[in-house]
Amino acid sequence: MEIHLTHHAAKRMKERLGIKSLAEKQRMAELAFERGKFVEIQEREHFGVMDATMLLEYNNRVFVFSKERNLITVLPGNKKTYESKQGLLNLVVTQEAKTAIAYA
Repeated sequence: MEIHLTHHAAKRMKERLGIKSLAEKQRMAELAFERGKFVEIQEREHFGVMDATMLLEYNNRVFVFSKERNLITVLPGNKKTYESKQGLLNLVVTQEAKTAIAYA
């Protein structure tokens, strides 16, 4: 099953998962698509065209795929933690605190 990685998704996988190899990024995207836990499908209309986006949770990350099986991006943490603005701020503060502790 061929999954296409967007340039943005490849950058986010390097940043958020620490994966540098293109082959490893491709493998992780395919595993996420095959084994990921379904979160939701979002539909939106853009200039009269309906577009669907599929969110799958895998390895405590949310992988965002288009309906054409393109990996759009990888989001940190669980989507439920940042459904609100306050949840997103808490997620960022928690990540910064973990980074500060790691360097201490």
